[in-house]
Amino acid sequence: MIAHVILAKRGTLHLPYFDYNVPPELEKTICAGQLVTIPFRTRIEWGIILSLAKTEAGSKTKDIIKIISPFPLIPPPQLAYLQEISELYHISLGFLVKSNLLPLKKRKLATLDERKPKFKPTKIKPTTKPSNFIYRSDLEKQNYLLQTIKKNEQTLILVPEVNDCLPLQALIEKTHPGSSVVITSSLTEKELFERWIAVWLNEKTVIIGTRGAIFLPFNKLHTVIIDNEGHDGHKSWDMAPRYHVRDAVFFMAKHHGANVHLLSHTPSIETYFFAKHGVYQSEPIALLPFEHKKYSLLNVSAERRGGNTSQLSADVIETLQAGGTVFLFCHRRGTMSYISCRDCQKVITCPKCERSLTFHRPTNNLRCHHCAYNQPMRPNCEKCNGINLALYGIGTDYVVQEIKKLLPNDKRPIITIDQDSENITIPDTAGLIVGTQYAWRFIPWEKLAAMVIVDADTPLFVPEYRTAERLWLELRDMLYRLPKKSPLLIQTNHPEHPLFAALSEPDIFYQQEIAQRKLLKYPPYRYLLKLVFGHLEETIVKKETLQAFETLTRLTKDIPDCTITSPYSLEPAYNKGRHWQAILIKLPYSAYKKYWRQIVALLPDSCKVDPNPLTIFTL
Repeated sequence: MIAHVILAKRGTLHLPYFDYNVPPELEKTICAGQLVTIPFRTRIEWGIILSLAKTEAGSKTKDIIKIISPFPLIPPPQLAYLQEISELYHISLGFLVKSNLLPLKKRKLATLDERKPKFKPTKIKPTTKPSNFIYRSDLEKQNYLLQTIKKNEQTLILVPEVNDCLPLQALIEKTHPGSSVVITSSLTEKELFERWIAVWLNEKTVIIGTRGAIFLPFNKLHTVIIDNEGHDGHKSWDMAPRYHVRDAVFFMAKHHGANVHLLSHTPSIETYFFAKHGVYQSEPIALLPFEHKKYSLLNVSAERRGGNTSQLSADVIETLQAGGTVFLFCHRRGTMSYISCRDCQKVITCPKCERSLTFHRPTNNLRCHHCAYNQPMRPNCEKCNGINLALYGIGTDYVVQEIKKLLPNDKRPIITIDQDSENITIPDTAGLIVGTQYAWRFIPWEKLAAMVIVDADTPLFVPEYRTAERLWLELRDMLYRLPKKSPLLIQTNHPEHPLFAALSEPDIFYQQEIAQRKLLKYPPYRYLLKLVFGHLEETIVKKETLQAFETLTRLTKDIPDCTITSPYSLEPAYNKGRHWQAILIKLPYSAYKKYWRQIVALLPDSCKVDPNPLTIFTL
C-alpha cells in the first residue's frame, strides 16, 4: 500500500505530496488526515496523509515511520479545502497544512493517544446562498448572532481585528456558557495547542477569531459568520496566501456544507450589489442614515479665505474649548506626510523603497514608515539644489503642536496614538486624543464628546478604485461608534463631493460607485486577479512579466469579457532589494474560479497571486 504524504512545511508547488510505503503493521489503522513521521532526505519530518493507494511500492520508496495520531488531525473536508486554496492561491500545500496544524511538540503530541474526537463522518450537504444582514445597533447584531448559533454544531465567527474577539466571547458566554474559544495570532504556543485540541475534539463549538481562524480542524462546521465584512482587516495582503476572508469562506463552506452569514452596519459594494441582485439572501436593502447621529462638513478653504490660517477650523477650536474627551483623527503620523521642491516638484523619497519620507519636527528628521529608514531634514533639494521646499499633509505631531498653540492654558492631557506609540494608556478623566487608524482599538468611544477628521481629503484622491469605498466605510463606522449626542466634524476642501452628500442618503453612494465600476469593469462586474513578479534585476523581472503577459493573452483570447492589462510597475517599484512588476486580470464572474485555476497553473513558482486585491498599483 502506498500513502501520499504532505510534508508539513513550505515546499515547491509542483510537488504537493510524496509517496511512502505503508508497513504491513500500519495498514489497518492508517487513514487520510493522520499525522505521521517520515524520513525525508537526512531528517525525520512531520507529514499528513493525503490519500492511500493499493499499489506496490517501488524498491526505493521509503517506509512511514510512525502514526502519531490515531484519528485524523485534519478532517477530510478541511483537507480538501486546503488543496483548493493551494491550487487557487499559488501556495505550497505543505505550508497550508502546517498552518492548519497544532504546534508540533513531541511531548504534547504524545497525549493525542488519550484523546478521541467526538464526531462521526456525515454526508456533506449542498450549501445555500450566503445570507446578508445589515444591523443598525449593537443590540440588533447581538440578537442575530445568538439566533444563528446552533447548539452542538460548530460556528465560526470571523472578525477583522483582535480587539473585536473578547466582547463577542463575553456575549456568547452569557447564553452558551463554556462553549466558546478565541483563536488569534497573538496566542502563545501553549494556548494555541490547548485551544486547537478543544476545537478538534468539538469541546468548543463557537470559535471566534481573526482571518487565520479559517485554518482549524473543523469536524462539524455548520455556520460561518463574517462580522464587519467590508473591513480591510479581512484581507491577507502582506503574506501568502493573499486571501480575502469572504472568498476563502465561500470555498470552505462548499467543502464543509456550512452556511455563510455576512454581517455589517455598512456593507461593502460587492455585498450590496449581490444582495440587491439575489445572489445573496437578504432583506430588501434600503440603507438609511444612522438615527440621532450628528455630523458637520467644515469647509476649510472658505475659512482660509476668511482669514483662518490654522489647520483647525473655528468650529473645531470651539469644540475643543467646550471640554470633554475629543478624538482628532489623522490619516498620517509624523508632522508632515511628505516634502516636495516647489521649483522642480521633486519629492524626497526613501532610497530603499522609494516611498515618500515623513517629516518629524521633534527630532527634525525624515523617516520612512515602511522600512524604518531615517535621515536628517534636508536644507535643499537633492535634484536641483533649490531651497524652496514645501511640506504637505497633516500628521499627528503637527496636530498636537497646533492644539498647544491654540489652547495654551488647557490642562487636559494630549495623548498621541499611532504605530510609533508605546505604553498606551487612556486616562479616565477628559483628554484630547490625536491618532491614526491604529488608535481606533484604544478609543473609549462611549466617552467621546466629539470626533474630528482633521483632513478628510487625503484618501479621496489616491489613484485606486477602492479609495472612495474605503473612506465611505470609515465615515459610516465613525458615526456608528460615536454616542448619539457626540458630533463628527469633517474638515474638507471639497464639501460638495458626492461621497459626503451621500451621508444623508447612503443608497446614492452605492448607486454612483456601482455605475462607475461598471464602466471601468471593476468588481462587482469583474473578479480581479493581480499577479506580482519580483527580481533582483530590473531587466529580468520585466522580461518575466512580459513573457507571462504574452502567455496569458494567448490562453484567455477565447474567454469572453476577460481583460489583461499590460505589465506595469508597482509603487514602490523597488522594495526589499527587488524590482516589482504586476499584471491585472479582470475575469467574468460567471466562471471566474475555472479561469482563475487555469491561469495560476501556468505561472512560475516565484509569482505572487493576489486575488481580490485591496490595491492595484501598490505592492
